[in-house]
Amino acid sequence: MEDPEKQSTSSSPVGSGWELYAVSALFLAGLILRFFHLGHESVWLDEVLSYEFARSSIVEIVRRTAADVHPPLYYLILHPFLSLGIREEILRLPSFLFGSLAIPLVYLIGRELYGKPQGLIAALLLAFSPFHIFYSQEARMYPLFFFWVCLSTYLLILALRGGQWKFWIGYALATAFSLYTHYFTVFILLAQNLYVLIYWIRKDFQKGFLLRWLASQGIILLVFAPWLPVLLAQYRSGKGEWMIRYFGYPGVRNILETIRVFGTGPALPGTWLEAFSLLFLALALLGLFFRGQVSPFHPGLFLGLSLFLPLFVVFLASLFKPAYQVKYLIGLYPFYLFLVSGGIFFFRRKWMKIILAGLLLLSFAYPLYLHYSLVRGTTWREANRLVALNYQDGDVVGFNAGYISRIFQYYIDLNFRGRYMELYRFPYFKSGESDLPKLKAEMEQLHYKYKRIWLLQAHSWDSDPYGIVVGYLAENYSMVAKSRGDPELYLFRLK
Repeated sequence: MEDPEKQSTSSSPVGSGWELYAVSALFLAGLILRFFHLGHESVWLDEVLSYEFARSSIVEIVRRTAADVHPPLYYLILHPFLSLGIREEILRLPSFLFGSLAIPLVYLIGRELYGKPQGLIAALLLAFSPFHIFYSQEARMYPLFFFWVCLSTYLLILALRGGQWKFWIGYALATAFSLYTHYFTVFILLAQNLYVLIYWIRKDFQKGFLLRWLASQGIILLVFAPWLPVLLAQYRSGKGEWMIRYFGYPGVRNILETIRVFGTGPALPGTWLEAFSLLFLALALLGLFFRGQVSPFHPGLFLGLSLFLPLFVVFLASLFKPAYQVKYLIGLYPFYLFLVSGGIFFFRRKWMKIILAGLLLLSFAYPLYLHYSLVRGTTWREANRLVALNYQDGDVVGFNAGYISRIFQYYIDLNFRGRYMELYRFPYFKSGESDLPKLKAEMEQLHYKYKRIWLLQAHSWDSDPYGIVVGYLAENYSMVAKSRGDPELYLFRLK
């Protein structure tokens, strides 16, 4: 008789009949949602950093990421896409593709853990998830990280069930690629290995199983070994200290934020939607106790370890060296969705399952509506165009924070390549009125040299929390025009 742990829930990788149609429909819906609006928003600062890294040569990408705080794989994948052109859609194309491909992959994992209905619910939640859609439309590494974690998890489950070398090798490579995408993979790897240890004990310490497990860990170490010295150097460099300045050490508020974002998405804190986030959490906790009927494989234990152990370790480590951000935890998000799916099927009555799934989808509606329709005022793209078309001799373009000038320069390179404009970066003014003498000295130099100043303000909470730059200019000079949005745009006449 065949070992039940070697049995699959389907004779084919994707399935057949209604199952295939349902997964295809979810994939298509997720594809449309992630493609729509892909190029509408202006790039953010982090996306400009991705562009600056990825446009370099391959050797330069490796060199620059070695001096940064992230591994290089995302930038290496983005690099060939930039040969298609420099536009927001192209810059975000890898995120869109990997974010969309994760939907059928989540179904396959859910099917292996629980069964087809539970896999479809998990894929349904991911397809319409505001959290995942948001990052699938951002030119950063997070959707790629999510994808590798899902692929690693799927292959690990197949390896545990069937024991074939091809699955163990595939699992090892997917995990190594995930490490080359985001370092938080190491916390998920810790949880996976703890579960595999428990699984090995339950299999009566089989030597063949131990050999395959250790070989997979050796492959991961071998593939990632060239980057280990770089990782250690990055850790010792202290480059992550900026997180202390901006985010501080984590506390209860960070856990509550994670619950909210994992539920209804990154927008709208402090609203009635938080009640739905608590529903997500309650179902996830119920999912710990739902086993399904696929095999002796214990999904509650596997998912509980994969979600809560990394979360606890990251939180604890961040009390000493802050690194807790919800977007960094996106690799834990699939495990949360699987637990939520299991929690829905914890209830036996069909109408109860339909109501719960419907409520969760309903909670996505308003955040998605805002994401696609909210008017945000002047965007960086529009502000850049206004300045470029109306810039005159004797003008200067000023920025309240030097680093945001990189977004402006990105759009100059994109739309007005070769156009030269005088740029000025104000120093930080974080002390309020005591900074006025320093600001006055800066303005005396600008007044002497230029006739007008275009002021673009963004991230004022960081560089000018008291707004003394705009206040001083409005009090002492004539304001010609202003436009609200992100960034705020002002034009002052200095002479």
